[in-house]
Amino acid sequence: MASNRIYLDEGLEFTIYFTSKVEKKINQRTIIFPMGWSLLTVTDYFKKSLKHIGEILSCQQVGRVEILTDYITQKKNKNSERIDDYWEDVSQYIIEFEDDNRNTSTVMIVDCNIEEQQVKAIVEGKLAQKAISVEYYNDCWLKKI
Repeated sequence: MASNRIYLDEGLEFTIYFTSKVEKKINQRTIIFPMGWSLLTVTDYFKKSLKHIGEILSCQQVGRVEILTDYITQKKNKNSERIDDYWEDVSQYIIEFEDDNRNTSTVMIVDCNIEEQQVKAIVEGKLAQKAISVEYYNDCWLKKI
């Protein structure tokens, strides 16, 4: 029997700007980490995950996010030289809902294969919150657990 309980984990969103050894252009990526990771630890992990990284130009903590952990498929890989061993492809949604007669918003992270209507159904069904709006925001990488 399926549980109605949903698991939310809090995470931290970072934006990182970096160069590649292969292409000499500036790249930007949004990355999500568990709470408590320092900027130094984040940049070290990022460097380790990309073998052709040139230089990290900047890394900034953007804010907190909610991770719908039940709705992220963790794929296991055996080759630790691949980027897929470090990151899950996920999507960010901005959820606006009514909480105690006021509008509140949060950023939720879900598997990249879940569509906007499914996110709304999850929020309204399992979290018992009436979603006023659900908007796709961005693709990003989630640090593998």
